[in-house]
Amino acid sequence: MTEFKLVEYNPKYAKAIADMWNVSKDGWNGEADHKTEESVKRKEEISSHLNLYLALDGDKVIGYCKLSKYFAEENTLYVDLLNVDPAYHGKKAGKMLVKKSVERTIELGYPRIDLFTWAGNTKAVPMYKKCGFFWEQMEGGSTHLMNFIPTVVQAELFRDFFKKADWYDDSNRKIELTPDGVSENGFDYLTYSWQKDGKNLLVEFEKTGRGIRRIETDDYSITASVIKNKLVFGKDYKITYEIVNKTGKKLEVEIQGLTDKNIKTKADFSGNIKGQKTVEAQFHLDKIEKDQSIWQTHPCVMSEISVNGKKITFKTGINPQFPLKLKANENYTLTHAEIEKDLLLNVENNFDEDCTFEIKFPKMKEIDFLEKKKSIFLKKGERNTVTVKIILHNSVLINKEIDLKAVFANGSSYTFRQKFNFVISTYDGKLYGENDYYYYMSFGKFSFSLDKFIDNNQMVYRSIKTDVWSYMGAPKLGKPFSSEFVRKAPYKSEYTDTDNAILLKAFYKSDDFPGCEFTQNFKMYRSGMLEQWYEMISFPAGSDKVTLSCEFDIARRKVTVPYEKRLIKYDQNAHNDVSLDNMVNDKINENWMFGEREKGTVAVIWPKEYKIKLCSWFLSIEHNFSKIGLLKTKPVIFGVEVFDSEKEVREFALHKELEKERIYDSFDLEINGGNPFCDKIVSGAYIDSKDKPIDATVSISSVNDPSLNKEQKAFPEDKIHKIDFKFKFKGKHPVELITANADYYSRELKKTKAVFIKSKGEVALNKVKAEKKSVFTANNGVLEIKSSPEFAPSVYSLTYKGREWLATDYPERTNKSWWNSWFGGITNRPTVIKEHHWVAEKTKAAFVKKSDSLGNIWEGIKLTTTMEKFDALKGVTVKQYFLMMPKSPVLAVYSEVINNSGYFYPEYNHIGGYAFINYDGDMKNIVTKTVEDGKESVIKSGYDTAEMSFKSQLIMFRNKTRSEMLHFFNGIATTYGERYTDNAVIMNAFHETHKVKNGQTKVLPPKFIIFSDIELTEANLSDLQNVRF
Repeated sequence: MTEFKLVEYNPKYAKAIADMWNVSKDGWNGEADHKTEESVKRKEEISSHLNLYLALDGDKVIGYCKLSKYFAEENTLYVDLLNVDPAYHGKKAGKMLVKKSVERTIELGYPRIDLFTWAGNTKAVPMYKKCGFFWEQMEGGSTHLMNFIPTVVQAELFRDFFKKADWYDDSNRKIELTPDGVSENGFDYLTYSWQKDGKNLLVEFEKTGRGIRRIETDDYSITASVIKNKLVFGKDYKITYEIVNKTGKKLEVEIQGLTDKNIKTKADFSGNIKGQKTVEAQFHLDKIEKDQSIWQTHPCVMSEISVNGKKITFKTGINPQFPLKLKANENYTLTHAEIEKDLLLNVENNFDEDCTFEIKFPKMKEIDFLEKKKSIFLKKGERNTVTVKIILHNSVLINKEIDLKAVFANGSSYTFRQKFNFVISTYDGKLYGENDYYYYMSFGKFSFSLDKFIDNNQMVYRSIKTDVWSYMGAPKLGKPFSSEFVRKAPYKSEYTDTDNAILLKAFYKSDDFPGCEFTQNFKMYRSGMLEQWYEMISFPAGSDKVTLSCEFDIARRKVTVPYEKRLIKYDQNAHNDVSLDNMVNDKINENWMFGEREKGTVAVIWPKEYKIKLCSWFLSIEHNFSKIGLLKTKPVIFGVEVFDSEKEVREFALHKELEKERIYDSFDLEINGGNPFCDKIVSGAYIDSKDKPIDATVSISSVNDPSLNKEQKAFPEDKIHKIDFKFKFKGKHPVELITANADYYSRELKKTKAVFIKSKGEVALNKVKAEKKSVFTANNGVLEIKSSPEFAPSVYSLTYKGREWLATDYPERTNKSWWNSWFGGITNRPTVIKEHHWVAEKTKAAFVKKSDSLGNIWEGIKLTTTMEKFDALKGVTVKQYFLMMPKSPVLAVYSEVINNSGYFYPEYNHIGGYAFINYDGDMKNIVTKTVEDGKESVIKSGYDTAEMSFKSQLIMFRNKTRSEMLHFFNGIATTYGERYTDNAVIMNAFHETHKVKNGQTKVLPPKFIIFSDIELTEANLSDLQNVRF
């Protein structure tokens, strides 16, 4: 069999490790994350493992095993991550790595090594068991394995046996594909056995105590037994030791009781055992403060046993029970203040007999218990839910000892005290404090918790109402980085309360870096903001420097990232692409991320000068503290349900006002460099912006002309991120649709975009006198627009191929529906000025030629209106542009606002594309359609008054008598769109808000009116957002 080489991690292996992970996806249930040399390096650079072993076949990494300190408790190691290249399964590489981890645990003197896997990974279970792991029987979805081989081989009593025997080769334990252990009275017993040269050894562990409770050799056996695992505290119980001398040889046994946590064992025996001997001892189970966690070693009935002078420690775990299990069923919930409500309490009688419990509730200003005392009768072992009436006056955290009394059937009673823990927040309440499990703060629906129980220093800031969250991991000192604070809570805390904020200061002392002390600080605001920063108090002994790494994350069902100078939205549901392994540190060009879930948003903002590092599951920042340099970090800021959009986050992060930016998917169909107006020869590419090569069959084709198509299969080893194409259109269709279909191994992605084929020709511009008014006309061969400045600051006519699409009573202004001086057509005006004032101002018209930001040349009509009569806007000039290109079915409409009013308009409200639709004498001809959040809304005109607002950038009008459809596309500046119809008019408008300073000229983003026989979607027209004037 091939001999593999085992080495420790070095960054030079990063690329080979990435290759191993990328061919191992099927073994991880199709894990989609793609690893690169850079992603491996950055992950391992911030890792806090003890050892990282690699199995090599030549220069190829074929196995990976990371050994770390166990996160759930002290004095235990665990296999953090294990993987073997699928091509090497069954070739003993995994065994070599796991055995090395067990041997390293023994070498370091730890008593145990654990690992986790998933329930479906039964293929690896025999190897784990052969290497000494027991598959733990436990409730819940975790598959947890424990290995006590280090305890066995380090025991003085067994040293002579293992001088000859090998713990791996000589094991004769029966291996089965089921969880291990024999269950008895709540205990699970886990048994090892070996045979070497005719000699046998059996060692049995009790699961909850993680200790030995039985040994058997060819000469003797010793077994410790307790009546059951769950025992009520405050009492004495019995433990028995059954000792059997099988041979008649001298067997000197001493048993000395030890104290472990809240259990004191009173054993004191010494004797020469002949035959069989039962030794009984007492142990006292003292009071507990909180329920025992299944993830941690239980307090033990512990004794030191000496056999012929050689020692062994016996440990039997006990799950201490409160006489009455009492737990609030509505913990960490949100409710209204000053109303009577039911508090539901889960209760369980842990006595071995029926009894009545009397509960005395605490008196607190934040909460009234309407029943000061509650009596509950429970049968032996009975569980139930009881109701207590309460009124909350404010948010409340209860962590108090309360008085309880158990009354038994014989009239005797037992009085005791135990902790009563629960947290309930009110919508307008504020609280801070700690209980046995968390440091806690809340403002209304916002809550912050810092764990001090199992996942020490795991911090979650969230909305109680929507469960939108942000996460912060335990701080890690280094380098190399230590994981000690995963297992160790702050040694003290301080709270400071102000009207609008709560400050929590958590204090830490390091054992791994003696002398180092620091604080982690959290300032929580009523608004939903949370600031986090660190302050160094003292440095490690003999050093004036130390590095601290902090990890954090936000809910990333959808996440927008400023990446490669674009805003890219990664979408887990649609594209399965939110893993941070899909991104590269240096390509994040701004200091924020914005996450969205079904019912809320969350953002994280870090200081601009801090360099962010990305790992699969979190982001991290390293702080380099020094006595003459950094002593206090700048805050990282989390906003839960604070920001509604990427624009708001960017403005906060960058400290300046910004225009709304286009947001891209992580994959895109880029055509003509993002310019939707093309010549007949069109080139472009399907682009995947993730740091992951395309692994798909990509087909790109024309919807109108299927003969124009390209198909290419890309493999990961090709290492390409885009697939180019070039089509030559015949020019028959002014609007062409190009579709890219990308068939990945787990997803199919599709994107279709519209392009507008340019034609030769010119735009005819004419000015005539009609009805004593000047009329300006622009005609490109398919579109014609007309405007008369004496009539109104509007375009009153828009025809497509001779068919009129705008409603007007030109040359007369009339009163119609709700409007006075109604003139119809299409206009762009400030919201604050109504029609009769708008037409009262002087308007000038002119022909104009403009070049847009992409180099396209447009011609058309400019209307200039300067407010001289309307006092609120006096000095403001609005220039409206209505522009077209030869033979194009697209009309660009935009405004330029010049503010010489002397005032600053912080919310200049502008209506763009305020248009009245012509219905050819029958309003029932017109049907309107919008699509918003995937939901289609179709509204018929001519039946009743209907008003709707929408967030969509696109609204489509169809006239039943015509083949073409009219599309209004507003782009990204829209605050909201509006469609109104009654028995007189059909109106469409887009509303937007801008800040316009005095002396400033602001050009607003254009809107587009598009005619097409093909129904177009918002996604089809997305590249129109690239066009600016």
